[in-house]
Amino acid sequence: MKQLVPDRDMVLRNELMRQQNNERLRRAFAQKANVVGQWIERHLDAVATASMQRGKLEDNLSRLYALDKEIATFRPNMDELERYNQDIHEAMIFDNRHTPYTMEVSLRRLFAYVTLHVQQWFSTGVPRSLRGSVSSYQGFHWWPVKYKNNDRNR
Repeated sequence: MKQLVPDRDMVLRNELMRQQNNERLRRAFAQKANVVGQWIERHLDAVATASMQRGKLEDNLSRLYALDKEIATFRPNMDELERYNQDIHEAMIFDNRHTPYTMEVSLRRLFAYVTLHVQQWFSTGVPRSLRGSVSSYQGFHWWPVKYKNNDRNR
């Protein structure tokens, strides 16, 4: 009996340390996820707005490419969040009351959203005869010059 009490106390101490570590991981993930999640939501809205605006095709496309570059610069924050997420999975933590965000709201989804809208612009905005020749952002600069007479606003 004298041996069981110290063993039980050691097990309880270990469990307390494990729970404190889990709570630390939850808070670290939540702190980063709240920042990253809100940033992603704002940029999803910005991509939707940029892709739906009226105006010149090249202006809208340049806005989308600018958003794409801004998203790429945010990548280190997402990598840090993924490291926290990996630690949480290794600790087998399945709930986090400190944040509504999970890794399903990710930067990959935002990249895919931007790419989808750029591809939609290429498929709807560029005449079929030019699709093969305008395959990059740089290739778009010669298009308005060459086909100025097709612009209704000029």
